Amino acid sequence: QHKPVIIHVGIEIPVMAVKRVPRWNLGKVAWDSFEAKVEKTISQIPPTPKNYDRFLALLISTGKNNIPRGHRKGYIPCWTPNCYEQSEDPAAASALLDALDAARRQRWIECVESLDFTHLSCRAWGCLRKLGAANPVVAPDVKVKPDAIAAYLVGNSKGPLNKQYKQEVKHQLRKVMTACPESSALSTHFSSEELATALAATKKGKAAGKDGIPPDFLHHLGPRAHK
Repeated sequence: QHKPVIIHVGIEIPVMAVKRVPRWNLGKVAWDSFEAKVEKTISQIPPTPKNYDRFLALLISTGKNNIPRGHRKGYIPCWTPNCYEQSEDPAAASALLDALDAARRQRWIECVESLDFTHLSCRAWGCLRKLGAANPVVAPDVKVKPDAIAAYLVGNSKGPLNKQYKQEVKHQLRKVMTACPESSALSTHFSSEELATALAATKKGKAAGKDGIPPDFLHHLGPRAHK
């Protein structure tokens, strides 16, 4: 007895598998419903720094209910809609493969010619990492605090420690902090005009920050959420 053997005849067109990361489809958003839902629920969250996580959770949950999310399951590079019609015709298979090879070759030439290590090197190094020719980027795991570095330098310095000068500096610092008014310009809350100016300077369609909130979410908040 022999095990079955599967033989693929002809040239196969590879399908690129991508990582399934859901993305916001900001082109098909019911912003009116999004704003109304946030305005209805925002009153239950007190405007304090401790409740910032609750505010983020509200925006994300409201966005999931009003903004479609999806990901591209798989794709064929340089594959056009006309290729689907030609792929069913066996006579056009060779011409289709030649067209794909030519399109990929042209795409590779454009990619190489557009690489710039002087002004915009991130794209060039990203291409090299995909090809496996660059060292992988390892995020530094820094656990040393600035106070520990300062203490180490003071402890290993050759000069003697002037305790009198240290006490004088502490006394002057305490005096300055005591004389500082409590209601200074830096300690006051920002106004609604400053918030509107900051939102106007923020561009739409940009990537989300560390909190995962796209700028478009903040642009479509109502007056109650701004307060």
